[in-house]
Amino acid sequence: MFFVDLNEQLSLIQVKTNDGTNSTIVAEGNFAFDKPDRTVLIIFKYVTITSDNHQQLDQFLSIVISYVGKLFKSLICLRLPTIFDNRIDIDKLEYKNKNLHFMSVTFKDLKYYPDSDMKNKQEQYELITDKQLILNYAEPLVKMMNREGFWCTQWNCTDMQNRINSATYNAMILDKINKHPCGFGRLFLLTMNNEIFGYLSDIVVDSSHQSKGLGRLIVNYLVGMSVNQNDKQQTVHGTLCLKCAYKGSGAISAPKLYQRSGFEFITDIGNRIAIFAGGILVGSVYWTAVTYGAVTIMQILGHKEGLSVMEKADPLFLLIGLPTIPIVLILGRMIRWEEAVLKFWRKHSSKLPLMNYLFPNEHTSYLPRVPTERSGNSNPASLTRLICGGLILPTIATIFGKFMFQRVHSNFQRTLLGGIAFIVLKGTAKIYYKQSQYIREAHREILNYESSTTTSSSSHYQHHLPPPPPAPPITSVEVHQNEISNEIFVIPPSSSSLPSTTNGQSSLNF
Repeated sequence: MFFVDLNEQLSLIQVKTNDGTNSTIVAEGNFAFDKPDRTVLIIFKYVTITSDNHQQLDQFLSIVISYVGKLFKSLICLRLPTIFDNRIDIDKLEYKNKNLHFMSVTFKDLKYYPDSDMKNKQEQYELITDKQLILNYAEPLVKMMNREGFWCTQWNCTDMQNRINSATYNAMILDKINKHPCGFGRLFLLTMNNEIFGYLSDIVVDSSHQSKGLGRLIVNYLVGMSVNQNDKQQTVHGTLCLKCAYKGSGAISAPKLYQRSGFEFITDIGNRIAIFAGGILVGSVYWTAVTYGAVTIMQILGHKEGLSVMEKADPLFLLIGLPTIPIVLILGRMIRWEEAVLKFWRKHSSKLPLMNYLFPNEHTSYLPRVPTERSGNSNPASLTRLICGGLILPTIATIFGKFMFQRVHSNFQRTLLGGIAFIVLKGTAKIYYKQSQYIREAHREILNYESSTTTSSSSHYQHHLPPPPPAPPITSVEVHQNEISNEIFVIPPSSSSLPSTTNGQSSLNF
């Protein structure tokens, strides 16, 4: 197991073995934090792990990127010594470069065009590299960035100024006719004794000025500054990297622009450059899971015994095993064993008549009907309860074990018994509650709705309604057949034959 030691004053990073007093340094290098861009560059001067030891390399990369990513909440760009180039079997590593838009190039493959200048564009455009002059255009610059860059839509003028000040080199294209910036880019460099590591970012060209070679001028200038820096330091090794735009107006043109300078996507590089990148989210989640797993082991076994077990364990086992502890707890929480026990009991409870009142048989005459059961996943808060319940289980098991099994001396056995006792008691209470609801719903009856108050109220409103029209008179039809012709005579009835009415209403029921 490794741990990371950072000295921010000296910008020094060391990775040591976690052997207590006998810890040794396995890697040492330098790092630089570009705070406005949330990017950390790391160069290792030496790493004692061999390139064919994939198990320790996996552990090394995961811990360094996860720890530094969580600490600075940033993108991590890690460069191993050049001795690892072309030697690591990437397919055998568990740790993968998951940022598919990450690009990189070494100085020996870098394509710099020193003759590329602004001769043909001097009338309209001007390349400005002075930091103070660029700061004077911070306000129009941030408006252009908000409009053209999908990653900088929320920037304000202060954010733009911080990025300009933080960069090692800046490049801005000024439209001299309209007096507005129409292109920008920045380079952040980390230099060591014989290494240069750089990160290009925020390269944007106004959409109304694209396809004029302005982006190529910005990239070429920044690449040239890194080459000049290389000449000043008299070094032979250097690496540049960047994140290519994957949406917006530059999604199609950006890869071609960077490839023209020699950049390649990380998926195409393979093992030719020993460079690795890690995002903040994956690193933070992984490191949080590792920390939770370690704390759980020390909680169950005791602090001293748990720490001793982890120190003696295989590093690969800890690397893979510790993060799986919270996953196993959450997955175990998803097993609804109470429902299975309840269904089994209802089906076979007829063999115990005395228990039928609490656990009645669905097929007996005890229940008037079989209610419909609700799904346990219908509640939107069930996912939150599931995660929290799984993660808090070791703590509850430890508490139950201390109070209920004090005579057990082993911490592990006491916690295990406490966890079993808690799960059984909680499951029994849940089964009883569900069965009580089941019985209550089975005895529900739907009655006809009859209310005297409704009748009286309806009669009250009836007095305010106009009387209905009188029933039409009933006529009798008599058919008299004549020998000469068929004629039908309608004879009105006498008044005595009409039905009697009361208050203008007929007494007949139609």
